[in-house]
Amino acid sequence: MKKILLSGLLLAVLAGGLGAQTIDSTLSFYIKMSTPDLNLYFLDHGFLDIVQAHGAVGMMINPAGLERTQGLDVFVAGSLSKDVSNDFKIKIIDSSEASPSVKVPTTLTLTDMGGLDYVGVAGKAGPFGLGIAIQRGSGMEMGLDTSIVEISQKMTYDYPYQLDNTLVPGLPYPIIVNLRVSGTGVITMGGQGNVSIMNTPVFLGSGTKFGPFKLGMGIKMTKLSATGNFAINSSARIQDLSGIVGDTINGIRIDSIQVHSSFDSSIFSDNFDCQLSGTQTSLVLSANFEIPILKAGMSIEKGMPYTLKGDYFNNAYIPSGEPRLDSVNVDGLNYDPSDSTITGTAQLYLGGIEYKHKSGAQDGGIEFPGILSVKASLGLKFWGFRLGINGGTDIMNGQWPMLGNAYTSAGTSLSIKKATLSIGLAGRWQYVALDEKKIYSTPPMVLAGVGLRMPVYVGEVMLATRMNLANGILKVQNMSSVSEFKPWETLALSAAIRVDLGFLSKSGKKAQQTETAKPVEQPKPGAKLGQVTTEGAPLAAVGDTSQIKCAVNIYQGPNASWQDALVYADFLRAEMAKTGRFSITPKDRMQELLARKNLAQTYCLEPVCAAQLGQALNVKQMLVGQIDRTGAGYYVKVILVDPATGQQLRVDQDQGVDLTAICASAGELAKRLLIQ
Repeated sequence: MKKILLSGLLLAVLAGGLGAQTIDSTLSFYIKMSTPDLNLYFLDHGFLDIVQAHGAVGMMINPAGLERTQGLDVFVAGSLSKDVSNDFKIKIIDSSEASPSVKVPTTLTLTDMGGLDYVGVAGKAGPFGLGIAIQRGSGMEMGLDTSIVEISQKMTYDYPYQLDNTLVPGLPYPIIVNLRVSGTGVITMGGQGNVSIMNTPVFLGSGTKFGPFKLGMGIKMTKLSATGNFAINSSARIQDLSGIVGDTINGIRIDSIQVHSSFDSSIFSDNFDCQLSGTQTSLVLSANFEIPILKAGMSIEKGMPYTLKGDYFNNAYIPSGEPRLDSVNVDGLNYDPSDSTITGTAQLYLGGIEYKHKSGAQDGGIEFPGILSVKASLGLKFWGFRLGINGGTDIMNGQWPMLGNAYTSAGTSLSIKKATLSIGLAGRWQYVALDEKKIYSTPPMVLAGVGLRMPVYVGEVMLATRMNLANGILKVQNMSSVSEFKPWETLALSAAIRVDLGFLSKSGKKAQQTETAKPVEQPKPGAKLGQVTTEGAPLAAVGDTSQIKCAVNIYQGPNASWQDALVYADFLRAEMAKTGRFSITPKDRMQELLARKNLAQTYCLEPVCAAQLGQALNVKQMLVGQIDRTGAGYYVKVILVDPATGQQLRVDQDQGVDLTAICASAGELAKRLLIQ
């Protein structure tokens, strides 16, 4: 029964089906596709690229990204619908003994459905980021309005028939002749209905950090629905019937063959009705790590077995064989032994067509097995430039039937002054597996898009446009003569706003900035390792275990490379976090926030400037510094500032014979920073 149901759905969803709105020889048919996850990818690559997930963005595939949440993060996105029409011929009936193949001119309207694509909220609770999100349903809807179309087509049927002396007196031996019947078949087609497959996910998850690793876990509840109600009927009648002897045999001449037939019946029909729905629960686990330049991540989603409850009915009649030859009257044939010829008139009587009947009906539910999905991502980052590739697939587990999909995407982004420009490419395949040998797949759909992210006072505004490069839905087996596909006609728009409500915690801080920060003095020649300047700041209370929210930014000196600065900053952040007293803002989050305030390119080594950076990052302490290279090795100088007052809390420095040595001593520097 399950296979009969899915076969009915495949007739409409995978094959491209039938449709009509007019009463001429052109069918009009529509497909509405809903792909909110692809729309969201072009707004922010974090929705498909695991390593770029952050806060409310991408939590459904990578809850570990919730660890990057600062304050309260709200993301709302939507898109506009876009219609595109395409003309082609659709093969309604395959060639068979009953009739030749029938192809009908068809106009397809393809709609990329828009709407409110996504709403997500993320917040911070101690070391954990928490989030909840809902996404618009993904899937496809197909529609067919009532219509009648007539197609005239030549038809020919052959009937071998044996003549002997019982039928034709005097015939010395049996002879087989081929009686060929030809005529004009008028096929009348009609149909109406629609079919829809949709799934709508809701997600709740959390993420945290352990050393260089970010880990996350979440629960996804997906509401699935499969509905359909359509009827297709195709009938035929044959007119202007005539007959001949289809082969040439010496000595046979039949003056005429008269054909009698009441053939006028349905040659194909299918009635399908389906109302099924259910909910699948999935557990999502993810992890990603970051080292200078390189990021990698993986997500595993285990969907539990689920049941689609409701009812369905399918009843189909498919022609099998040619019109039946009921009888042949050869009383009018005569054999002439003088020249061994047969002459006269024969009469053929044709009957109806045999059918194969397929039907199925069931109330209750259809059980589907659990499914395992694996997604992976790899990214490179060079300051403001990012490059990421990722993909995922549902893994077949040998239990049938099974609904699944696979996707892949690649994208790059570049921070340009006050905005971030992103370019991406994404593709998706959907499949239905009835068993290990019957796997049906839609051709890939490939989208390309461009997105623009612009910082505003309380967050970001995002705009994106995308187009369909390979409209796979139009490239199925029963379609031909497809008109030229023009990707630019599929351009559609998306927009989003991201609000970072963490700024509310800054209330009153600016009013406290009454003191003028004192510039950092250059280190004196011969300064000792670990030199301290407290500038009158209070010492840390003995036994104080409260965490200090802090951000770290290290710049390269004239003789050092940017890689030196990246590596050392990562070591220093890690060592400061190990003290248990510092809660360090992640590097990516820091750069993202600074880009919003147009401070990403600021070269800052003074308290006033450091205080400005700290205020933008909403931290209690801001550490900035510079690493440089001399003839004796590497040298680092840092200053620690209170952003609320602009007060310099500490000046410190370190040195090492090489980069490895100075990174190894970063732990001692981190401990000295506690003494303020």
